[in-house]
Amino acid sequence: KTEVFLKQLIEDILFNGKYPQLKILGICFGMEIVISALKGKIANLGKGKAQRFPEKIKLNNDFWNLQFVKNSKVPQNELLTMCEAHGDYIDSFPDNYGLNIYGTSNSCKCEIMVDNKEKIFLIQGHPEYYPPFLVVRAADWYLSFLQREPTDENIKNYIVEFCEEEHNKNVNSKEWRQMCFTFMKKEC
Repeated sequence: KTEVFLKQLIEDILFNGKYPQLKILGICFGMEIVISALKGKIANLGKGKAQRFPEKIKLNNDFWNLQFVKNSKVPQNELLTMCEAHGDYIDSFPDNYGLNIYGTSNSCKCEIMVDNKEKIFLIQGHPEYYPPFLVVRAADWYLSFLQREPTDENIKNYIVEFCEEEHNKNVNSKEWRQMCFTFMKKEC
């Protein structure tokens, strides 16, 4: 039912002139359900495979010409790093909705998609993630996974420091959030 609703909503926004004020920002599963609703295909990275750490997103030059991206005032760069947490990817997508791929990575050929009217912005990664927050939340899980007592501060500190260092390697969280915010603004 959700996919039927999304498909009709997207068609109303893009083709039927309804809801001119609405935009769709799809992040991770949000991207996947939009693509699935439009009869694209979602595939799994493979048994036991998942992307969990920052991924370098290669952006094509046309991405920087999108109006909301220009308005975001994010400095142009060929690569921006984003936190990832997924086991699926976009395998194929319909071409009759004007969706274009603007970013790719080693784990996903469709990291960033935007429609021709700039009403739909789809992101496979997680611009909303703030890495240190994730690390602190994950530390206790790692401890229980290792079957250690949660009071073992040495192990907890090691995990926090290691994960925080990995997550903070050039993650462009502020830039991605600024683009999302600018996209959702009414006047863009």
